[in-house]
Amino acid sequence: MYQDVILGNSAACCEDTPIMADNIKTGGLALKIPEGMESEGAPYGFAIMNPANQELLDMFNAGLKNIRENGTYQKILDKYLK
Repeated sequence: MYQDVILGNSAACCEDTPIMADNIKTGGLALKIPEGMESEGAPYGFAIMNPANQELLDMFNAGLKNIRENGTYQKILDKYLK
């Protein structure tokens, strides 16, 4: 869809803002996200089906909390979305 816009066949395309921002940055695409068009993003989840995997879920949640508190989470967002 990005190439269709670049080639002039389409005026715009839609995608989750973080995905689009990363593709534009890493792909060196001659595209931009118009100011005011950013989306807040949707919550993503991490699910387990087997209650025996509760330890994995607890470890994931603890790790996520840790990187949010120490600033690593924001660094990751900045690296891939700005």
